[in-house]
Amino acid sequence: MKSIPSILLLVFLAAAFNVSASENYVCDNHGEKRLIKITYHNEQQSVPCEVRYDKGQGEQILWSAQSEAGFCETKADEFIQKQESWGWSCEKFQDPVADQSLPEVKVSLEELQTSLY
Repeated sequence: MKSIPSILLLVFLAAAFNVSASENYVCDNHGEKRLIKITYHNEQQSVPCEVRYDKGQGEQILWSAQSEAGFCETKADEFIQKQESWGWSCEKFQDPVADQSLPEVKVSLEELQTSLY
């Protein structure tokens, strides 16, 4: 009977970590913000990927790659350098949404384990 809770725990953990990975940058210029993201469709691989840009009016996909590893990183770095040459200050940051979702899953798993035992 203990194998069912273990299987459920593994299913929930797999779902929690089955999100695309990303690298996030925020650029600031006198209080105005721009977001630049490199999004990976599979956190284990560098392609396929997309470079996304948001000026506060919704995200745009600037570049994408299906098979050329390093393409998105190079394009994002070039774009960040261009932003900085225009007076923007850019830095890498952690996505707070991703950071908050894991504790919620952990609480749900603890509740699940408690209720099944």
